[in-house]
Amino acid sequence: MGGDEVKFVIEKEVTNSDVTQTNGRLSIPKGKINESFLTPAEESYLDYERNKQEKIADIYVSLLDHDLNLWDEMCLKKWKMETAEVYNITDGWNELVEDNKWKKDQKVLVQLWSFRRNHKLYFALVKLSKDE
Repeated sequence: MGGDEVKFVIEKEVTNSDVTQTNGRLSIPKGKINESFLTPAEESYLDYERNKQEKIADIYVSLLDHDLNLWDEMCLKKWKMETAEVYNITDGWNELVEDNKWKKDQKVLVQLWSFRRNHKLYFALVKLSKDE
């Protein structure tokens, strides 16, 4: 794809909450991130303080899955929990889960990598384990 600035973000087992339709997101706990993947401007944009009436800030990203399918118009958001901060990839995540036939209690180990193409943020999802 002609990308650059490749960074290893996280290795994680896809959790039940990651594949639950009502959640609709892949969680990326900030404390478990291997290497920072956001520009200072992106980090600042996602980190703004908001009141309960405002929408959570998001950045449109694309994700390349392990079958080399490109999922465009996904959103990266940052949620501030009581004790931690979590990045989440939403908007289209449920469709990716369904397409991959991932289910609750299924052991799927993945790596998430980031890269840039024409300054736009992309992710690559690499599946390390076979579906059980």
